[in-house]
Amino acid sequence: MKARQAFKFRLCPTSEQDSVLSRHAGGVRFVWNKALDLQTKRLDAGMPLLSYGD
Repeated sequence: MKARQAFKFRLCPTSEQDSVLSRHAGGVRFVWNKALDLQTKRLDAGMPLLSYGD
């Protein structure tokens, strides 16, 4: 049986790093929501979901 171990790290970004992280998170959220909208519209139209390769 494998034992799993977890680690917790606290990030202490500078104000510049915090700004970059916030912009990155905003971009990721935008892409996620666009992909979710696309998949939802495909399901509503009776089409199959897109896979990662598509």
